[in-house]
Amino acid sequence: MAPSDDPLSSYLGLLPAQAEARVLRLLIDLGRRVVGADEGSLLVYDAERRVLVFAMTLGSEEAEAEARLKGQVVPLGEGRTGMAAEFRTVQVGAPAFHDIEFQQHKERGGSEPDIVLAAPMIWDDTLVGVITAVSFDSEKRFTQDDATVYEEFAGIAAFVVAQWQRLQLHEAASAVPDSLPADSSARAELELLQRVHRLVRRGPDTLRQVNSLLDAVEKMVGE
Repeated sequence: MAPSDDPLSSYLGLLPAQAEARVLRLLIDLGRRVVGADEGSLLVYDAERRVLVFAMTLGSEEAEAEARLKGQVVPLGEGRTGMAAEFRTVQVGAPAFHDIEFQQHKERGGSEPDIVLAAPMIWDDTLVGVITAVSFDSEKRFTQDDATVYEEFAGIAAFVVAQWQRLQLHEAASAVPDSLPADSSARAELELLQRVHRLVRRGPDTLRQVNSLLDAVEKMVGE
């Protein structure tokens, strides 16, 4: 993904001004306020690279924080955030992955949070991303109740994304005009695109299988 690309658009097809994107922002902001965090972020899952990509950040000086974090990646299994995605469980604790350039916190004078709360966004057994809450207060501790609440917020965020994708599928399914002849190449192309679209939405394993099949077809046609 190019640095100028917006992760929400690149990975989820969501534009910042769309209602679903605004709902996600509200969820992240409300979630981090409920658990008393300084910043909250949403990271989307890149199945091909097996990394999480920062897509939005809200909280203290959020415009600067979001600009700095957007597009940065966390590998699955690395740190609290990567572990939340890898093991699909809520993770709480001190940062254990230090390649992220966090927003400077003026009162603390540091460059990374003291504690992280990360919850996986999962829908229909598919990993969508992770939402995080961080605090720059060395005395802050996230409780088990905080973890439970944030897990619920992550579930709602995953539901919003899933509903958006289902809407897109519905629109794609109805995109083939009845006026197109059944044996026309245009109709065949649209129907093929719809089938591929439905398949890749099943999850990263199916996506990799589809890519492998397409590679094989391209090689065969090229010959």
